Amino acid sequence: MFAILYTPFYCVQNLASTLQEEGGFGDLGFTVLAILYGVTMFGAIIAPAMVTKIGLRAAMVLGAIFSSMVVFCQVIPAWRVSNKGEDPKDHGNFW
Repeated sequence: MFAILYTPFYCVQNLASTLQEEGGFGDLGFTVLAILYGVTMFGAIIAPAMVTKIGLRAAMVLGAIFSSMVVFCQVIPAWRVSNKGEDPKDHGNFW
């Protein structure tokens, strides 16, 4: 079941640089992916110790939280790209 969580995570990775560039954020997508891969590499090194210390269930919940944060951080760029040319005042306070 935990593997299903990574389906949107990998899709967002594929779209991150394109969404950021089209949304007016420049090369931020490439920077986000570099940081993400660096954190993933560091996390893979310390993961066995974390699982031993906090337990398997807590480690999976923690991983799910961080993976979900990466996916949700791409909502604003995707929203900006899909609503390009519209007046932001028409959509309330959502950027």
